[in-house]
Amino acid sequence: RAPSRANSGAGQASRSPSPSQKPEMGLPVPPADRRRPSHVDLRAIQELQRTVLEQTLADARVWRNGYTLLLTGTGAVLTLAASRLGNASWKWRLALTLALGGGILLLTVALWLVLTAEGGKHGPPRGLSLDSILTTHGSVEAYRVDQAAQAQERIRRSQRWAWWGALAVFVGLMLTLWLPS
Repeated sequence: RAPSRANSGAGQASRSPSPSQKPEMGLPVPPADRRRPSHVDLRAIQELQRTVLEQTLADARVWRNGYTLLLTGTGAVLTLAASRLGNASWKWRLALTLALGGGILLLTVALWLVLTAEGGKHGPPRGLSLDSILTTHGSVEAYRVDQAAQAQERIRRSQRWAWWGALAVFVGLMLTLWLPS
């Protein structure tokens, strides 16, 4: 007697893994009750993928302009307060140098990071071709989404540096108000 196909599993079509099983190749398993995306959903995600890099670069330009304005304002205040700094004791000079100088340095790092986000880390990669993009990312849209994700991460890092830089500049400006005459 031949073995039953229902019991042996031989010849059966492969079934999709259950949510408790790990999917192959690290791909997420969609929930069983998830609806299929509509044509509107598909068009919307394609539009989002198409414009994500441009939106990220526009964000980088806004942050670049903000950091530049903050650095320029800090330099102007430092220039105006320079006449009062000449008569200050070395302790006050050291405190102001650390606060304002450190803040300017941190803001410069933030500006540099956002400039690399806007212009690419080191410009376009050498040997960039359609074949290399398709091999690495699978599609040009996926490549653009990956470039946008990298730029967004650099913008987030620049925001952290700028936060600390702005705090240091603020402390320095408050110190100039308390500078003894």
